[in-house]
Amino acid sequence: MPANARGLHSSLERDGIKWPAITTAGGSQLLALLYQLDANERSAAAALLDAQRSQASELLSHARENVPFYAERLATKDLPPLATEEWLRLHLLTRADVLLHARSLRALRVPKSHGRRLVTRTSGSTGQPVEVVRTQLLQQFWEAITLREHIWHGRDASGSLAVIRANVPNSSGPRGRHEATWGSPFNKIWQTGCAYILDLATDVREQSRWIQERQPTYLLTYPANLAALLDEFAHCGAPPVREVISVGGAVSLQLRQKCAEVLGAPIVANYSSQELGYLALQCPDCEQYHVQSESVFVEVLDEHGMPCSPGECGRVIVTDLHNFAMPLIRYEIGDYAEVGHPCPAGRGLPSLREVLGRRRNMVVFPDGKRHWPMTGFARFNDVAYIRQYQFVQHSRERIEVRLVVRDELTMDQLVRLETIIRDAMGYPFEIEFAQFNELLPLSQGGKFEEFVCKVR
Repeated sequence: MPANARGLHSSLERDGIKWPAITTAGGSQLLALLYQLDANERSAAAALLDAQRSQASELLSHARENVPFYAERLATKDLPPLATEEWLRLHLLTRADVLLHARSLRALRVPKSHGRRLVTRTSGSTGQPVEVVRTQLLQQFWEAITLREHIWHGRDASGSLAVIRANVPNSSGPRGRHEATWGSPFNKIWQTGCAYILDLATDVREQSRWIQERQPTYLLTYPANLAALLDEFAHCGAPPVREVISVGGAVSLQLRQKCAEVLGAPIVANYSSQELGYLALQCPDCEQYHVQSESVFVEVLDEHGMPCSPGECGRVIVTDLHNFAMPLIRYEIGDYAEVGHPCPAGRGLPSLREVLGRRRNMVVFPDGKRHWPMTGFARFNDVAYIRQYQFVQHSRERIEVRLVVRDELTMDQLVRLETIIRDAMGYPFEIEFAQFNELLPLSQGGKFEEFVCKVR
């Protein structure tokens, strides 16, 4: 929140009341939630878990009484407390379950105070698009956590914000869209600068020129799009962006380093999903991702279904603590993550050191084992300038390597790259190269995957 209280937006400014600010009813509710979030994040982990258990008990009671799917699943069981042996014995909810039991997962009754029911559709990037029913109340939590993220990183709300995203109405064309404020939820409580909005489908060179003309304080876009923009900025000059806000995908160490070199600005990322909203935010102090415990309960489980320890990787399982319209209890979202360590700055919120991606982003070896792929990308530019790369594993022995280059690579360069890749992978896969002059396409949701496994 702006340190100067005059940065708050007063709803009575036209009536002569500028300071102290009198916010709207919605703004007051947001401020009340932010006050609680600020107090919670310094709480001990045990205190946070106790609060989550209390909320989860309400959720499970509602689900058993009002949701046909859970009436059957929880009928003969005492409701288990979070993070206990009984909790771990609850069946996981899969995407296939959500597809197959979509109707029976919807609550027959939702408290009126939770507001209207809204349908959220995933992008279907996993091949399993799902529909999740949420409520207006969940929007309030999303707004509060959005503001928490901005407060954590000390952003100046009076600055300008440039946004390049997919599927944003009225933002196509070379000039995009101009707004007087950053929009909701910021303008509910803050006086903000202007916002510039551009459709992701705009050519990258046009995007670069658009940013240079507007000189925004902050830039928000997808990791893959940022990587392409950095290439343009490296050749045409970098705008004075103070910080890049990354959404919709994992941010690699390579991208962070390149952004620092080209823009002189850090990347701040978050971990979210369309079904569940915010899951974790990047900490401004330890740079791990802190789970948003007031909204979700996140588990990271090993192959035996047991909680992982710090430094271990596993499947991400999420329980949405406030969705009474379509409870997602122990929902297997499809991602993998590495458990982090306690925050040295004193935040008690659980930590994820890294969000790794989905099962389809893992390499499969001939013996059937899956691992996170080590591709050797850091050494690629020792051989040639590679604008973009993507690995597609077609079988347990064969991997296609797609390279976006300015000049076609020689046979000698391809052999050297093949050696780097095989050494990094730790197995002599059959490598097939495909070279392109234009950047590889993004998904409809603006995402790009550097490694895709098509092996079942």
